[in-house]
Amino acid sequence: QYALTIRWEDTDSKQVAVHPAKTISLSGGGSGKFFGSLQNDPANAAGVTSVALAADANDQNIYYYNQKAESNTISALIDSLTATTTITSNPGAYAKLQVLLPGVTAAAGTHTGETGTPTAVTAGTSSTVTVNAVDAYYNVVTSVTNSVALTSSDTNAVLPAAAALASGTRSFSVTLKTAGAKNVTAADATASFSNKSSNVTVSAAAASKVAFESKTVTTFAGEASTAFTVVVND
Repeated sequence: QYALTIRWEDTDSKQVAVHPAKTISLSGGGSGKFFGSLQNDPANAAGVTSVALAADANDQNIYYYNQKAESNTISALIDSLTATTTITSNPGAYAKLQVLLPGVTAAAGTHTGETGTPTAVTAGTSSTVTVNAVDAYYNVVTSVTNSVALTSSDTNAVLPAAAALASGTRSFSVTLKTAGAKNVTAADATASFSNKSSNVTVSAAAASKVAFESKTVTTFAGEASTAFTVVVND
């Protein structure tokens, strides 16, 4: 939580007491929120859009909390007077990997760190998987250049070789080949971090060949024929 002090000053920049009490309107916090007092659990506390400057007071503390790494110009409005300041929230320490499939986008500062659902793919079609090195609140940590390797719950998947992140991120081409719900896992051996994507639905490709289930069958002349099973494969 950033502590900010709003002061009531005269034209000579000297603090003076207000009378009567004033309301301070707050705006420009971006993804963050304001509080009139220090919070023990700011992530779950409800923010405010205004605070009171008590009569005969000449300043008021406010607190700002933001889980998303971004810069915001904060404004405090009292009557027709506005004060502004810029606060930059930077990413925290590298805490985990984030794996994003097509259809899913990063949402730093949120509980899950992502939004959307994976776009269904056809078996044998390549997809772009994005891996991010992030802090506890899913902000990309651009200083991370560790090597990352991919695995998949699809044992037939075509996966790329391990590669280093650049500025905390990298896109990989992955081809899933087995129908069903599958996922992709990224692992950073250097930091001992790993994480998997959401499940994506892989649908079977169009049929490309027909075959008998048994290629050789032995029977006797005059006997009823053995049942044959024809298998259609993609």
